[in-house]
Amino acid sequence: MGHKPLFPYVDYIIMDKNDLIDNKVPHLSLGPRLDAVMSFIRDGTTLADIGTDHALIPIAACLSGKCTRAYATDVNSGPVERARKNVALYGLSDVITCIKSDGLSWLTETPVSRYDIVIAGMGGETIADIISKNGLIRTPAVRLILQPMTKQEKVRLFLAESGYKTLAEKVVTENGKYYCIICAEYDGAIRSIDDFTAAYGAPEAIIFNSKTDKESYLSHCIEVLLRRAAGKEAAGLTSSAEREFTKRLKEYLGT
Repeated sequence: MGHKPLFPYVDYIIMDKNDLIDNKVPHLSLGPRLDAVMSFIRDGTTLADIGTDHALIPIAACLSGKCTRAYATDVNSGPVERARKNVALYGLSDVITCIKSDGLSWLTETPVSRYDIVIAGMGGETIADIISKNGLIRTPAVRLILQPMTKQEKVRLFLAESGYKTLAEKVVTENGKYYCIICAEYDGAIRSIDDFTAAYGAPEAIIFNSKTDKESYLSHCIEVLLRRAAGKEAAGLTSSAEREFTKRLKEYLGT
């Protein structure tokens, strides 16, 4: 008898660890947001998922063969226990370690090995704060895969001012919402970016699943800016930044 899947988009459950060895288990299906996060994880790295909740990313990464070692961490006991139960259910307790920890405080090895660190589903300020508190990860051996829910500009500004190079960004839609995933690594070079780039990244460098997705996202950003500008103008405030950002997005959109 099988178990009811615990996650959306999961189309199977491992009932026997030997299924992994015998390659009897089909590929784990993720939603667009987590699939985009997964696409940035390198083969053969150790994965650390910060704020893991259900440990879906570490489970998927180990099942796919991308990673043979992973850590699922959270600051609260409840998510850690959920993660631990789910990892055991998938037969991966020997390769995924679940840790109750505040951010990256648990990572103390020197030098830090080849890690891919995922911080997804948090506010931009929280993400920047977590990264800033562990200087050991300031090495090219570490890749950051970040998915801020709010204040993306805080993440981009922090990365630029702290010696991190943005390698790529992806924008995907899921359940009618847009999500941006930022992939970066440390090279020590301090960069200066303007307010537009902080808010939207470099539009020409963002990866979209399709031309339609790109047009939809940029149109959405323009609509938000126009509403914000109209609101400011109605209140007698200047909307020069919103109007300038709208102009630049329209130029890239080709309208």
